[in-house]
Amino acid sequence: MKMKMNHFAERLHLHSVRLLHLASSLSTMYAAGTAQSALRCANRRKARGQLRTKIESGEGTIPVKSKEGLQTWDGVLQGERLLTMSCSDKIARWNIVGIQGSLLASIIEPIYLHSIVLGSLLHPEHMYRAVCGRIEKSIQGLPPPYHLNKPRLALVTSAEPRNQAKAPNFGINWTIGDSEVEVVNSLTGKTVNNQISRITKQMYFMKYGYLMKNLPGIPNRKLTIDYGQAKERVKDYQIAKKELFAAFRREDLGSWLKKPMEQDQFALPE
Repeated sequence: MKMKMNHFAERLHLHSVRLLHLASSLSTMYAAGTAQSALRCANRRKARGQLRTKIESGEGTIPVKSKEGLQTWDGVLQGERLLTMSCSDKIARWNIVGIQGSLLASIIEPIYLHSIVLGSLLHPEHMYRAVCGRIEKSIQGLPPPYHLNKPRLALVTSAEPRNQAKAPNFGINWTIGDSEVEVVNSLTGKTVNNQISRITKQMYFMKYGYLMKNLPGIPNRKLTIDYGQAKERVKDYQIAKKELFAAFRREDLGSWLKKPMEQDQFALPE
C-alpha cells in the first residue's frame, strides 16, 4: 500500500516570476489588434500548444521537430546541442504523473500542484491550455490514482516588471533540513565549488536507496538494478507517462523529446 500525500503536506504551490512560453507568447501575440497581426495569428493557430524544447546555452524555445524523439550521448559529444522540454510542457507532465517522480511513485501516491502563481502577464485561457487544457480531451486510460490535475491559476497582486536581461547561469536550492543554500552552475550541473550537487539524479537515487532499506513493509530492500531500470519498474507511473505522450500525439502537438538513455545507466555504489 502506498502512502498518500497528506502524510507529508496539505497543498503544494508553484510560484514563478518568469513566464511560461505558451502562456506568455500567446497572450502577447493576441494583444496586437491589426488585421495583419490577426492573419498571422490565424496562420499560427495550428501551432498553438505545440510541444517545445529549450536549447542548451540558448535563449527561448523552439517547436519539437517530428524527426526528433531520441537524443544520444554520441551526438552530444560530437557537438549536438542537448535539448530539454520547455517549462510549461514539464508542468503539463506533472499534472498527469505528479511532481514526485517515478522512484517515489513506487512508495507514495502521486503529488499534484494545488496552484500556480505567475509574477506577471497571466492570461488565464492560454495559461490553462499550456499546463493542462491541451490534452484534456485526449487523455485516457490512466491507472488510478493518476488523473489530469487542474491547478488553480493566479497572478500576484503587485506584478513585477518584466526583466529583459538574460537569465543567470546559476540556480539556488534549499529545503527544510539543509544547513545552507546550494548554488549550482547551470552550465556544468555542479556547484560553484565544482562539487556534485545534492539535486542530481545520483544523489536522489542514493536517498531512494536509503528509503528502501529503512522504510517498513518494503519487500525488496536492496537495489541491484541501475537508476533507469528502477524507474521502469514503477509500472503505473510508466503507463501514465506513456499515455501522456500519446495524448500529445493524438492532438498533433508533437512527440516528447527524451534525454540520452545513457544518463540513467548508473547504479548505487556497493
